[in-house]
Amino acid sequence: SLAGSAGGGRLLGLRESNQALAELKTKLEFALSRLNDQDTQRTGVEEIREFLQTLYPDWFPMVIGCIGEAGHNLKPLGRCESVKLLGLLAELHGESVVPLLQRILQVVLTRLQDADLHLREACAETVFRLASSLVVDGAEGSPVFAALLKPLFGALGEHNKSVQIGAA
Repeated sequence: SLAGSAGGGRLLGLRESNQALAELKTKLEFALSRLNDQDTQRTGVEEIREFLQTLYPDWFPMVIGCIGEAGHNLKPLGRCESVKLLGLLAELHGESVVPLLQRILQVVLTRLQDADLHLREACAETVFRLASSLVVDGAEGSPVFAALLKPLFGALGEHNKSVQIGAA
């Protein structure tokens, strides 16, 4: 299980904590690689979901980085599933991910550069999940909503038509 060694890292010293984080990163990268194969994709998504549920907020940057970096090694179906995990992270942890919203959106915008229609749909689903999880009901002028829209509006001016379509 990905989450198996997560709990102990919290009580260890800095060196041991860094080692635990490195081990978790390796396990997460392996689970992300499972998204490439239809036979192992469901198992990979479930492992990552379990991991995300038990994740400490100070480990969010590592997870976002792994998901972003994994895109280069994943087939289109795997890239779709991996970007959706960012929306799941927001659904599971809510406001705790707000400080990292720009990093999350950067991964989404990078994925929008892919010409794959299914990936653009997955990015749109992810932005919807981010908005529905992070924008507080009744909060007029929500800074989170503005933070979500700003990079998307910026992407509308890109020269890449796929990015423009995805951002729209």
